[in-house]
Amino acid sequence: MPPARSSSANPSSARTPTSTTFRGEGAWSENGDGVEGSAWLAELERRGGRLDGTAWYRRQASGFGLKQQNQGEQGIEKYGAELSWQATRADRTTLQAWRELNLASGARRNVGEFGLQHDTGRLDLRAGLRHAQDDIPGRPDAISDQLNAGGDARFFRGRLSLKADHYQSIGDRNDNADYPTRTLLGADWRVMRNLDLILAQEFTNGPSVDTRATRVGLAATPWKGGELATSLGRRNSEEGTRLFANLGLHQAWRLSERWFLDAGLDHSRTLGTPDSVRVNPGVPPASSGVADFVSASIGAARHGDEWQWNGRVEYFNTGG
Repeated sequence: MPPARSSSANPSSARTPTSTTFRGEGAWSENGDGVEGSAWLAELERRGGRLDGTAWYRRQASGFGLKQQNQGEQGIEKYGAELSWQATRADRTTLQAWRELNLASGARRNVGEFGLQHDTGRLDLRAGLRHAQDDIPGRPDAISDQLNAGGDARFFRGRLSLKADHYQSIGDRNDNADYPTRTLLGADWRVMRNLDLILAQEFTNGPSVDTRATRVGLAATPWKGGELATSLGRRNSEEGTRLFANLGLHQAWRLSERWFLDAGLDHSRTLGTPDSVRVNPGVPPASSGVADFVSASIGAARHGDEWQWNGRVEYFNTGG
């Protein structure tokens, strides 16, 4: 059996004085069983002034990687564009559209979004429109057309933050499993300088299942460079009640003026997923997503005067 090997083109980047950046990457791999594949990335980004924009293309063949790739990106092609207009210091308008194609099944997803935002620092208000359409061979098109509105408010010098968002499907178009009618409510309370209490409630009304989800958690910075987050949740639907827990621990070290090191551990445990047909089953649903996984990583970085180097090793297991 030949040894596993992979090769990739060095990422290319060209920056102009107008703050326009182009980035391109290409990679190819072959494992010891003779399975091979390629991956491509192209991104054009403009930053500066009142208008920001990004156009991007990503494609990853199903055989790419040495079994370390994110399953949700394998056999998927994506491309899209985003525009953002800063009308005033507090007012922003955004527009984005993207398409996702499952290279194996031919299923397609098209999403377009328009948004308005007014952010004064203490109060953040937003509203928008969304169109999401899934074209899955052999099944009727799954379309959701939505109006959304929401906001964040901060009180007691930022110690208390309240959040509310609602996505309302209109015109009898609430058929997309990932974009149902949805309400999100949340509160973050800084109990003490290094400890936050997090409360979240979600309601969804979708084509195949209605859900109610509650999450209570704590986020702490117990020591310098350390972050600890844990939460417990309960999710109710026609399928029954699910209990789940999440735990995350991250640590960063500054070894010197130029060298940095970080490590992390994340674990999520849930029971079951909704029985819905979706364009990309490898990715948890955009609404009420649940997934079981254990992830551990360690990384290092070195910052130079005009360049930066970084590397990371990660273990990811979705076996529960």
